[in-house]
Amino acid sequence: MIAASSRPETGILGSAFRGRSQRLSVPRTIRIAELLVAAFLAVVLSGCNAPDDAANPPPAAPGSTPAGPPTEAIAAVPADSSPETVEPAPRPADDSPPLRVGDLDVIRQHGELRILIPANVGGAFFLPRAGWPVEAQYEAAQRFASRHGLAATLVPVDHFSEMIPALLTGRGDIIAANLTVTDARRKHIAFSVPITTVRQQVLVAAADDAINAAQDLAGRRIMIDPSSAFWARIEALRERYPTIEQVPRPRGLSDEDELDLVARREIDAAVRDSNVASMYLRYRDDLRPAFDLPHVDDIAWGVRPAAHELREALNKFLHLEFVA
Repeated sequence: MIAASSRPETGILGSAFRGRSQRLSVPRTIRIAELLVAAFLAVVLSGCNAPDDAANPPPAAPGSTPAGPPTEAIAAVPADSSPETVEPAPRPADDSPPLRVGDLDVIRQHGELRILIPANVGGAFFLPRAGWPVEAQYEAAQRFASRHGLAATLVPVDHFSEMIPALLTGRGDIIAANLTVTDARRKHIAFSVPITTVRQQVLVAAADDAINAAQDLAGRRIMIDPSSAFWARIEALRERYPTIEQVPRPRGLSDEDELDLVARREIDAAVRDSNVASMYLRYRDDLRPAFDLPHVDDIAWGVRPAAHELREALNKFLHLEFVA
């Protein structure tokens, strides 16, 4: 038999045997049971506070390859997201608008005139500015659609070089994008009657007073979109001044961002149609028009070559809107 200690018990079961005057006889088997229970509870409690090794693996040693989850887990959950934040799979291409390439009769069947415009003029995705020529042309196209009982749908195109392909593949029905009429473009699309005429203007930083004529571009860098009508015009100018450096405008650079480069004098010059340049110069005092390039250009709407009825209807309308 084991006599109880005269000191108070401090173990998990100690309170049941506390008291100096008590001298109880406890069978050895009971005491052993107490110790076993205490040990069991200690193990359980320590397990609850232990770190989750699976969720928090130790850092890999330098030069070693950390162990990863099973292959199935990698396929189901991206490395930078939890299962709750996994993005849904892309929806099928069936959600894309249908492509249609018919003439005015087909447009009437669907009750919709789709108008292609540039998305990045004005500095952001379809953010029209006051005096934006494309905005006026879009509003005119809306009036044309209304007179023919059609809904007008705006179709912004991310890059100017995609305008004509978008028209020819049937993503839109007309291009109302301050489009310059050129011989190269006539090989692919038809044009309406001209709605206005413009000159191509060279824009420079307001603080740059050294560029005032074509010869002043010699040895200078001028940024141009290769798909624009400006590119061929500057190429022709380089025949006289071969040290002019044409810098292709990066595909992801917006119209306004390009002008910011000119204003900061990271690029020496850019070219804009005079009506677009006028829009920018209304609110930007960090740019100035240096000079006009040779020739006067027609601006018109673009249509598919086989859309004869649509082109004829547009010409009648535009004669009343812009020409008369």
